[in-house]
This record gives sequence, C-alpha cells and structure tokens, in this order.
Amino acid sequence: MAGNPYFWLLILRMTIQEEKQCLRRSIKAQTKILPTEEMIRQATEVFARVEELPEFRSAHTIGFFHSLPDEIPTHGVLMRWTAQKRIVLPVVTGSSMMFRYYAPPRSQGPEVQASNTIFASITDRENYSPRIAAGLTIGAFGIAEPAEGLPAPPEEIDLLIVPGVAFDSQGFRLGRGKGFYDKFLASCPGLHTVGVCFRHQFVEHVPHEPHDLRVNRVLISEKG
Repeated sequence: MAGNPYFWLLILRMTIQEEKQCLRRSIKAQTKILPTEEMIRQATEVFARVEELPEFRSAHTIGFFHSLPDEIPTHGVLMRWTAQKRIVLPVVTGSSMMFRYYAPPRSQGPEVQASNTIFASITDRENYSPRIAAGLTIGAFGIAEPAEGLPAPPEEIDLLIVPGVAFDSQGFRLGRGKGFYDKFLASCPGLHTVGVCFRHQFVEHVPHEPHDLRVNRVLISEKG
C-alpha cells in the first residue's frame, strides 16, 4: 500500500486536514472568550475600513453575509448598507451556494427594528437563537438568507465580503470545511474579494490545498 503514490498523497491530505481542524479548534476557543464589547469594537472598525475601499465606493452590487455567533457581527452594517448598495446574500442549496438579492421591507415595525442590532444574541452565544431582520429566513446550517427573491448572476457582483474561520497575509482562508465559497469563487474568476475577521483570526499561516482559493485582501482591526 505504501508503495502506491496515491497513499502518500492521501497521507499528505490527511495531515493538512488535521492542521485545519486543529486551527479551527484554536480559533473557536479564542472567539468564545472574546468580550462582547470587543467583538462590536472590532466589527465597527473593520467595516469602517471596508467602506473606505475604492472597490466598495464604486461597487453597485455587494455580496455580503448575515453573521453567525462566532463570526464578526454584520447585522447592523447589513441594514446600513442596504440603504446604500444593492446587497446579495448567500443561499446554500445542497452542495452548492448561490447569492440572492436582499432588500428589507421599507416599513419596519418596532419588533423588526429591534432585531437590527449589530448582534442581537451576542450576549448569549451558547444558546444562540437568531433574531433576523424582515425578509430573511433561517436556511442551511442556521444561516439567515433571503426568504425570497431572484438569484443574483455572479457577474453582477462587484465586490464580495467573505467570512472565514481564519485568514493569513497571503489571503488564504480557512472555512468551515464545506467548500461553498471555494466552489463559488472558482466559478467567478476576477471577482474582487475581501476577507473580514476578528484580529485573533488573522494567523501566520493557514494550511491550504490546491483547491483553496485566496481572497484579494484581508481587513482586521488595527488594535486587538
């Protein structure tokens, strides 16, 4: 068996996968103890930096995401950006991911307005029960996605803001292991991508394989 070249390729692949899992566990532990105030502070700074990018200012359509409890919180900025840009959010169907246009209803009652905080359940991450804005529904893996609407042609997306478990200075990204973003980006060569994360998620080296694609840049808080 060991004389088979595919055996050593499998061993190498398993080693990288183990490295990825180890890094995921480490990041998860650090995120778990990150104070609420620090999460909000870092998110505020990161998205202010995003808004300063020429690519953001010139973009008509922006791919974004509705954050999970262990991701840099996007709920508040999502509401702000929908008033400035055309926003598309990811929708997972089976083994593939597409983006769908999202625009919140123009008239929102007090209950909906209350859900538009930067992170509605941030103080109770262990018992996370997402409060989502109007027009969204809970989809695959507990991620909020547009309840309805037309799919967005990938070529119409001018800028894609990408979440991740970890990033490094070369732009390599560690996701959750499902490969949705890698497969989507592989079908959209030339799409400008910006990774966003907490400061502790920006690491020296992200273990990667040939199919793992890089983002164009990574933005983090200057302090942390």
